[in-house]
Amino acid sequence: MARARTGLRVIGAVLAVAVGMGLAGCSSTGGKRAEDARRAAEAARGEAAVTTPRWTFAMVTHSGDGDTFWDIVQKGAREAAAKDNINFLYAHSDEAQQQAQLVDSYIAKEVDALIVTLAKPEAMKDVVGKARRAGIPVITVNSGSEQSREFGALTHIGQDESVAGRAVGEELQARGRTKALCVLHEQGNVGHEQRCDGAREGFGGDLQNLYVDGTNMPDVRSSVEAKLQADPGIDA
Repeated sequence: MARARTGLRVIGAVLAVAVGMGLAGCSSTGGKRAEDARRAAEAARGEAAVTTPRWTFAMVTHSGDGDTFWDIVQKGAREAAAKDNINFLYAHSDEAQQQAQLVDSYIAKEVDALIVTLAKPEAMKDVVGKARRAGIPVITVNSGSEQSREFGALTHIGQDESVAGRAVGEELQARGRTKALCVLHEQGNVGHEQRCDGAREGFGGDLQNLYVDGTNMPDVRSSVEAKLQADPGIDA
């Protein structure tokens, strides 16, 4: 019974870290106002500091070096972990097999919980299953919502990429656009593909994909400029 209670507390804590990470990714303040208000309320009530065990959570993302988005996400997760007395570990690789190996290394270290992205889900399937068999709860974030439950993750924190894409396509159509360019900043990322497919569905017009290296902004700019010069009919 005590073990079950401990397991539930670990799950609750890892969810708090993942939600904190999500708030940071969606907001420049990283949920700071809400957190400051919570701490002020606790102080006013005279509540004690966090007394939970010193668990270790590891987060492994598909980020490449120099990706500003993931720097912000990591910052939010670290803040949430510090708040709840969690030892937080972070690693990343934009190479799918390397990402899986990083997760495997954290399993070997017997971390208490894992937070992973499923941008390239098939490469992550076996290692997520291995974590489950080792009794390590896994939460998926950002990408791979469709595969998350299939792989046995506790839950997924993110959006339905197809729905998001369709909303963009419908907006472009409402604005009278006829030819659009969908820029994908990481080849093979299932979330990016789903967004562009959804946009194509909602748009109804001509929508083309353009793959670029999102960690090399000069390359992104030159690739987009070259495409627009080659096809002046693109209006979105």
